[in-house]
Amino acid sequence: FFDLGHASPPLVRIRSSLPAGTGFVPGCGRGYDCIALSEDGKRKVTGLDIVERAVDAAKSYRDEQKIDAKNVGGVPLFSSSPQGVSL
Repeated sequence: FFDLGHASPPLVRIRSSLPAGTGFVPGCGRGYDCIALSEDGKRKVTGLDIVERAVDAAKSYRDEQKIDAKNVGGVPLFSSSPQGVSL
């Protein structure tokens, strides 16, 4: 899958002006945008990806970055588990 290697630059530029609350990142890949949106603690973010391997990679990245799991979650679009998975 495609991996930019960091959060989307336009998102990084505007994230401080975004309101607190919840966020959703479709096509989350490794989760860079999810992490960027949640790292100030103002948002709980869910990522969605069609590739379950991408969600697994996002879990690993979240753990590497020491991000609290209750602030960032993820769901594979097609999963054997109807409730999805938590990042």
